[in-house]
Amino acid sequence: MLQDCKVLITGAAGQVAFPIARALVKNNEVHALARFSAQESRAKLEALGIRCIKKDYALDDLSDVPENYTHVLHFAFQTGRSQPTFDHAIKVNGEGTGHLMYHTRKAKVFFHCGTTAVYGGGDGPPFREDHYLTSGTMVNSAPTYGPSKLCGEAVVRFLSAEFGVPAIIARLNVPYGPNGGLPAMHMNLMKAGKEIPLRGQRPNNYSPVYEDDMIEQVQSFCQVATSPATVVNWCGSEIVAAEDWCEYIGELIGTEPKFSYSENFMAGNSCDTSLMHKLVGRTKVPWKEGMRRLVDAKPQDQRLPFE
Repeated sequence: MLQDCKVLITGAAGQVAFPIARALVKNNEVHALARFSAQESRAKLEALGIRCIKKDYALDDLSDVPENYTHVLHFAFQTGRSQPTFDHAIKVNGEGTGHLMYHTRKAKVFFHCGTTAVYGGGDGPPFREDHYLTSGTMVNSAPTYGPSKLCGEAVVRFLSAEFGVPAIIARLNVPYGPNGGLPAMHMNLMKAGKEIPLRGQRPNNYSPVYEDDMIEQVQSFCQVATSPATVVNWCGSEIVAAEDWCEYIGELIGTEPKFSYSENFMAGNSCDTSLMHKLVGRTKVPWKEGMRRLVDAKPQDQRLPFE
């Protein structure tokens, strides 16, 4: 595990990166690079002892940002919901990733958080890393997301090979825990008496990964980064239907879930874990245990994004 390293994290106040940053700062020097448009985000990180750097990694001059990081963990991205033009999304998720990686090319490891939203077509899930790639799973909710994230992957692959930077491109499935995630959103919808939107028909299969496992996996992935970059699925070891986790959460909170099926929501995209297991092993938190912890922790993310 990482110890006495100098780590730069983008998106450190976000749902996925915050628990990781909080864990790493205990034994490492951690810097967070972000726009910090919400002052409370900066305050939350600084309270943990994380040094905050107010910069837009895609648009700002990074010349005064340190170059001597041992590890760069890149989680920040543009979803396409707020500014859904392809040009802007590619500039942020593609060119911006290159801007950041080039500046920090002396690092021992560049960890790039990708997404399983790039999978689609063919025979369907569980998806392997060499599966047909598309933006299909996110077309309706964020049409620029999949294509621009693939642009980011291409940039990381090029710079890793060109400058010999060990890199790992980890395509993330469904992260969840006390800091939020799709199961937390579903729980909040149930508590509000609202329907849970799902794609097509039952089952909607995913490979959810609990935040404790993510903290370990990130550090393990860094140990197996390569040049040229390695692409790997980042997920839980179990395939779980969204319907099943909703019904289990419903039992715990005393609410029966109501589902609404349509073609306007992202499709389930469970993952093949063969390569992940080979590189870093199986996850440790069973899905029911993770969902129970989610319920007991009363997650901070109380958004109802599907209204």
